[in-house]
Amino acid sequence: MLKPRYLTKSRFKLALSCPTKLFYTRKDAYEDSSETDSFLEGLAQGGFQVEELARMYFPEGIPILGEDWNYDKLAARTEELLKQENVTIFEAAFLYDGLFIRTDILEKKGNNIRLIEVKAKSIDSSTHESFINSKGNLGWSEYLYDVAFQHYVIQKCHPEWNIKLFLNLVDKSKRTTVDGLNAHFRIVPNSELRTSVEVTPNLKREDLGESILTLINVEEEVQLIFNSNPRDPDRSFMDTVNYYRDHYQQDIKIETPIGTHCYGCEFKLDVPPAGKLSGFHECWMTHCSVL
Repeated sequence: MLKPRYLTKSRFKLALSCPTKLFYTRKDAYEDSSETDSFLEGLAQGGFQVEELARMYFPEGIPILGEDWNYDKLAARTEELLKQENVTIFEAAFLYDGLFIRTDILEKKGNNIRLIEVKAKSIDSSTHESFINSKGNLGWSEYLYDVAFQHYVIQKCHPEWNIKLFLNLVDKSKRTTVDGLNAHFRIVPNSELRTSVEVTPNLKREDLGESILTLINVEEEVQLIFNSNPRDPDRSFMDTVNYYRDHYQQDIKIETPIGTHCYGCEFKLDVPPAGKLSGFHECWMTHCSVL
């Protein structure tokens, strides 16, 4: 039996950068340099550390564990916890019509929900007003589309919920009051070679000193995405999601015009190893043959 092909939020973000990449991702035939790029790995590790720090401010939080990556089981475990009137969940999983997401932090109080997406990105909360500039253009769109996708899936699963949306970011206007704070969040590889973070045993919230994180409400920005879909204005946000989902499920390549977005493509290999293909060169040969 073939494993279902779900459009996850990581695949959705990949498609936003270039829809053609949906065809190349997670295929043995195509080498993906992002899986072995030490610089990108370092960025990811920093993100994991910030995420663990953010979790420390929710000591009641319950993680959804599942090493087998069975999406149905993860979603079922989440729904079981959500039967509680009040609950905070780390890595809450939601599955809807071929779409799958896991949230960083989900706080439920009755039907009132706080969806908190943690990013290892800094901002000055003392001067920040909005990610929408004076011309109505959207900044930080990669992160905001991430939140929008999560909101879309969750609301489909639970239309009765009132969902508030936040980015949890490092605040440049604050300073840590604890020396060596980062040492409490140590990067360790687990048995499946996935990067994880080991927190100092018995570390408590009060041991962290004053928080260096800030919550930024992004409901206005996400509403703009739903209303005008600035990354793909010829389609509604829902149509964009379904377009990516359908092509990924059916393993149909979306032909994207070549351009500056091709720079830094993770599927580019100048000299592919034996048995491997370069998606970048495949794209360019296809489009150049048409010219």
